[in-house]
Amino acid sequence: MIYAFILGRIFTLSVAELLSVFERENIDYKILASSAEILIVEMAKPIKNEQAFLDNLGGIVKIIEVFGEENKDSSLANVLTADKLINRYPNIKREIENIPSPKFYWGLSVYFICNADLHKKQKIAKKIQSYMFGAKEILRERLIKCRVVTPPPNKFALDAPNVEKNNLIKKGGEIVVIVDKEKIYWGKTRAIQNFRFYGLRDFGRPARSMKIGMMPPKLAQIMINLAQSPKGREILDPFCGTAVVLQEAMLMGHSVIGADSDNSTIALAKENLEWLAETVKRKNPLSAISEEMFRLFQADAMQIAKMIPSNSISAIVTEGTLGPRYSRAFPSGKQIIDNFKNLEKLYLGAFAQFKEILKKDGRIVISFPVYVFKGARQEFVPFLDKIAQLGYNIKSPIKADRIKDIPLFTLSKNGTIVYSRPDQIVGREIVVFIKK
Repeated sequence: MIYAFILGRIFTLSVAELLSVFERENIDYKILASSAEILIVEMAKPIKNEQAFLDNLGGIVKIIEVFGEENKDSSLANVLTADKLINRYPNIKREIENIPSPKFYWGLSVYFICNADLHKKQKIAKKIQSYMFGAKEILRERLIKCRVVTPPPNKFALDAPNVEKNNLIKKGGEIVVIVDKEKIYWGKTRAIQNFRFYGLRDFGRPARSMKIGMMPPKLAQIMINLAQSPKGREILDPFCGTAVVLQEAMLMGHSVIGADSDNSTIALAKENLEWLAETVKRKNPLSAISEEMFRLFQADAMQIAKMIPSNSISAIVTEGTLGPRYSRAFPSGKQIIDNFKNLEKLYLGAFAQFKEILKKDGRIVISFPVYVFKGARQEFVPFLDKIAQLGYNIKSPIKADRIKDIPLFTLSKNGTIVYSRPDQIVGREIVVFIKK
């Protein structure tokens, strides 16, 4: 089976998450092609439930099943015909057979792996669209009503809201054409990112705090997957804040432990997790999410080993303080040094405690602050080696032999991944540690 995965904004982070899941699930795969927004993978077995698989991936936007490949775009004229499209999509065929003159929707998205200029891309996309509209006219002659949904001007692909709005997954089909330098892949979208539920988990939670900081739910999911903890294993967040990591871990089937030094913050976390359990149960009464899946308590991370049995935790996923927030004025060199000194004391103390409670080979996935300068210069925390000396190895996000297959996969000078937004002063350095 061949699948194309449409990637999120941070290419390296999205790829690292996906390959970490493959590794955790012992999935055999081979990377066929990649670009800044797409990864094409040949897998030994099909994905049983593409939507469920995608719902647990914060860095993947779409999953596309690839049906075939052609050497030249002219060959698609023979593939994108009315009869072949209908036969390829059984749900559309059933509608046509069972409902007199049904109207259904076909979406069309074109992605590019080749480095063509904008004019050439527009020309190729227009040609592919002409094949689809030709199929539509043939169907109209047969008194079969259909509509072809194309991307907005200056775009080549439909986004998730457009796919959902036109119900292309359940009642129609989003046909996807992926253009490489020497070949063209074609297939159908099987799953899209549930952007509404992500929005609800981010902005719809009852307790949010700008002072504490807010990790995006998608990033929390990615970090949990980088920990490679099997479903059902307990995950600890010792700087849990308002429980973003904990809520995502619960949705992914983990029981969770959350701790924070501030008791009022623990109250906010409890409110959010109770809301999550109630919200999910209301949508799906058979859901396994429940209040029994989480345990919260007040504790300083530098003393947390007093609260948790030794060698009992297999994974820690967390984000402590990133230091002061900056919106406009960039901090001075002295301010950055002072911030790092303050954080060093906290994290060295915390990691000494983590070593006591982690199982052997247990993983820690954590984000540290990274200062992002204009001109691409970055300033990282200077104490990763000191943490390693406490009894940890810093692990590459993916196996070294896989990196050579992905030219755009880029790690920092520390072998870690940087997550930041344009014009952001303080980004995140995502680091994976393994206890020796």
